[in-house]
Amino acid sequence: MMKLLLSFSFSVALSVMMMAQGQIVSAELVSSATQQQLSASYPIFNFLTDVDAYSVTYTSVDVHGDPDTLSGLVVIPLDSTYIYPRIAYMHGTVTDRWAVPSQMSGEGGITMAFSGMGSVAVAPDYPGLGTGRGFHPYVHAESQARSGIDLLRAASELASNLGVLINDGLLMAGYSQGGHGALGLHKEIEEKYAAEFTVDASAPMSGPYSLSDIMLQNTLDSNVYFFPSYLVNITVGMQTAYGTIYDSLEQIFESAFIADIEQFISEEISLTDLNEVLISKLIQQEGASIPLFIFKESFRQEIINDPENNPLIIALKDNDLVDWAPQAPTRLYYCIGDDQVPYQNSLVAEAGLIAAGGTNVQAIESGGIIFDHGACATPAFFGASNHLLFHQELGMVSSLISQFSKPEKLAVFPNPVFDILNMADLEELETFQSYRVLTPDGRVLIQQPLNGRRSFDLSQLQDGFYIIMLLDENLQRTKRATFIKVSN
Repeated sequence: MMKLLLSFSFSVALSVMMMAQGQIVSAELVSSATQQQLSASYPIFNFLTDVDAYSVTYTSVDVHGDPDTLSGLVVIPLDSTYIYPRIAYMHGTVTDRWAVPSQMSGEGGITMAFSGMGSVAVAPDYPGLGTGRGFHPYVHAESQARSGIDLLRAASELASNLGVLINDGLLMAGYSQGGHGALGLHKEIEEKYAAEFTVDASAPMSGPYSLSDIMLQNTLDSNVYFFPSYLVNITVGMQTAYGTIYDSLEQIFESAFIADIEQFISEEISLTDLNEVLISKLIQQEGASIPLFIFKESFRQEIINDPENNPLIIALKDNDLVDWAPQAPTRLYYCIGDDQVPYQNSLVAEAGLIAAGGTNVQAIESGGIIFDHGACATPAFFGASNHLLFHQELGMVSSLISQFSKPEKLAVFPNPVFDILNMADLEELETFQSYRVLTPDGRVLIQQPLNGRRSFDLSQLQDGFYIIMLLDENLQRTKRATFIKVSN
């Protein structure tokens, strides 16, 4: 392990509290991957660069806005011929405090993959996880977003220290809880930090965006649901954030579950352990794993009969993400077979964001009925990566592409493509004289006169990511699209 030594010491806790938010406290190299290693793990993608992954701690705030030192993962691309955008990857539900990106958990790998495709990638652990103090305020939108914003700031500092160039490009994605986190981060930046950041595109995946409606109704319907620990995690998380949900656990939870919930809060058992215990006891007592029966009858009736005044529902509504207008292109990926996060979350979010004024919002079904929550991740990531790469602004320090002015976006379809790629942009086509197909690292594979053509036969290409560019006669104006080639 290599410790990155910064310009001053942080040995005194007070000095951390006095620092501005988003400054590096420590950075430790915890993993590296070559392009070949990334390709072996994620064979469908083309990778531009080797990467180094750093476990960092940085100045931020806790759920109450008080100074805290949070942790996360920052992945640095190593090819110095590029000027990189940033991408924030928001992780999904974890089983315990240390099953987080900074410790190279499962989603640390996907964060490295996003970086290898051409970005400085960050993945915050969130407040209450990693080094963050206290209980994690699960699906609390604002605190998740603030941890991401401050890590983006810290990543810029780390990149500068390492001599890596970054531009103003900013993308974001996340799966499950991370889908909620990514959409919340997008909202927080556009509504409160637009002077500092500009979101180019976001790709939330399979997230619980409609907590007070779809997710709550899934509980109230008394459906069999084999993830009852989520209900406890949300309830205790909202209590951590707002302090209004209950005066004691005994006030709202049935006595049979109190000891197990206390062990979870004190971190004696993991979320997975809690889930197994809850399922067993619910089946024993109620005949099925119906999470609603974790609550006392009086609290259940309050939720059903007086939802407008129920403190849990009020907190859930405060963290819904379905009634705002994103400015950047937003794609919500989901699978109708999702057994953990009902797919209607994405449809309700799509309708709400459009109704609020979002003009480039689309919910995209990614896998079908056979893809449950775990299986949906693969097709969702495929779609999300395609969407983000289309909007990725990757600068070239020294490459064939660097001779051109900043390209305009070109719309193409279908994408992914089997053989024939078509252009949707047909206006001003006479302006362009030639086209090129390149790999993401700038290698020209096809270079031919355009001759008015609207479609291109790309059947000879191997599977992977590519760039197509239209060029005018003097190479002063270009249009560009990123596409994925797949086999029939």
